[in-house]
Amino acid sequence: KPLASAASARPVIDTRGQERVVHLAAQQFLLTVSDEQLARYLATSPELQAIRKPDGSVDMKQYQALLAAQGLSPQGFEAKTRADLVVDQVLQTVMASDMGEGLRSAHQAWMQQRSIQWTRIDPQSFAGQIQPTEAVLKAQYEKLQSRLKTEEAIDGEWVAFSADDLMGQVSLKAEDVRAYYDQNQKLYGTLEQRRARHVLIAVPENAQGDALKQAQAKAEAALKAVQANPKSFPQVAQKQSEDPGSAQQGGDLGWFGQADMVKPFADAAFGLKKGEISGLVRSSFGFHIIQVLDIKPGSLKPFETVRPAIEAQLKRQLAQQAFAEAAEQFTNMVYEQSDSLDPVIKKFNLKRQTFKGMTRQTIQGLPPELLNPKVKEALFDAQTIKLQRNTSAVEVKPSQLVSARVTSHHPARVLTFDEARGAVTQTVKTEQSLAMAKDAANELLAQVKAGQGKLKQSALVSRMNRHQLPEGMVESVMKVPSSGPLPSQLVVDQGAQGVFVVQVDAVQTPKPDALDGVQQGVLKRIYSASQAQAYLDALKKRFKVRIHEDRLQKATTAAVAG
Repeated sequence: KPLASAASARPVIDTRGQERVVHLAAQQFLLTVSDEQLARYLATSPELQAIRKPDGSVDMKQYQALLAAQGLSPQGFEAKTRADLVVDQVLQTVMASDMGEGLRSAHQAWMQQRSIQWTRIDPQSFAGQIQPTEAVLKAQYEKLQSRLKTEEAIDGEWVAFSADDLMGQVSLKAEDVRAYYDQNQKLYGTLEQRRARHVLIAVPENAQGDALKQAQAKAEAALKAVQANPKSFPQVAQKQSEDPGSAQQGGDLGWFGQADMVKPFADAAFGLKKGEISGLVRSSFGFHIIQVLDIKPGSLKPFETVRPAIEAQLKRQLAQQAFAEAAEQFTNMVYEQSDSLDPVIKKFNLKRQTFKGMTRQTIQGLPPELLNPKVKEALFDAQTIKLQRNTSAVEVKPSQLVSARVTSHHPARVLTFDEARGAVTQTVKTEQSLAMAKDAANELLAQVKAGQGKLKQSALVSRMNRHQLPEGMVESVMKVPSSGPLPSQLVVDQGAQGVFVVQVDAVQTPKPDALDGVQQGVLKRIYSASQAQAYLDALKKRFKVRIHEDRLQKATTAAVAG
């Protein structure tokens, strides 16, 4: 495996440095984010869009579950978000500043095109010619020894405990399963629906005396009319019904389920046959006369068909209820009997799981439970490693606890020559291949300048259109002075991407109005980002933040050979 380099760690260090200076600036400028600003951001954040309710509010259970899966608490997430918003305030003024002449200059730099020819020399093409001697390898090993280290690693075992582990320990009564089915039939099919029309003679529910008698007399007269001539029901409803929502439709109420209507009405309507007319039905609205127009029978899955699913659901509910008490037992046991996971394994019938070679930087190859930041932090605690005791119970997601312990500790150490041979050999070959590629490039450059060599490819390139060439190569081409004599030749070393022999033949400068809307948008973003970076660099100088290159070099390590 190739050696890790300071270059691979540099982006992370740069990011941390930028975060530090921005926070220092925020403190000095007394920038804060109010509770109202935080709430407004969370209410519109795309990160939380998937767990918003129809009214726009956040589903708190899903919110907590989403954060727990990332090893965060709501408090921790909100604190991080608040800090990020402060960072935005620091950079906002610079990012939104008027671009003016700066944008025009950037336009010239980004849109200028250069006609070039080039040949790429691949360092790998020389690798087969290199057979480093033992002496060379040992010299390189001595040179790189401070970087040829294994990472600290641990082996161990762990258990996860969740409500699902209690499913086999709960029991159900047959009558409870049947009762759940009877009470939730709408979950297992479609309920019967009816279409009906009615005549309503409205009267308050608490009406008495003459008012009640008059309403009842009017309702009885309407009932006699529709009983004598059922076909007249729509006309009677239009003239006499006091239900404004249905009277003009001849009393037609459309399709409805039994639960959609007040109980007296529903009981009467669902007790009639198709075409049958009811007697007077008293409800809280008044007196109804009902005629059923059509019936859609309900369809219901048989109890035995859905029984397994109901049992599983009810067991899960009971297990969830039992988990609260059991979780406290689990937590206490892994702490009080911390020299082994055996007690909780036996008590809760859990599966023992093992891991090997976990490092502080491990981010894959392990189950997500062990990659939880709190679990990793607990495992690499000095006392946990020294005493080989159980970690405390960590909630890695809602209703799931994890405890782990270290069984073997492998401190960081310098690799022996034999262990590092593969990595050292690769490093020597890489360095010598690149040196040979540079020599070949300089030889070709001399031939081109003398008019005796030719370059293989050509293109019209710009910062906006690199033609898939390495960014560093194109940037070197764009820095060739346009005022100097052309053609101009140069060698551009791009390491593993190749060594390029390039000739700049001509320069084309764009007109000021040549920028279309899309290009202008891209350019504004690039220019704005460069302004922000310049501001960050200024802040680094102001707060005296710098990277110690020698310490960074020593801190980088090599992967174990083989």
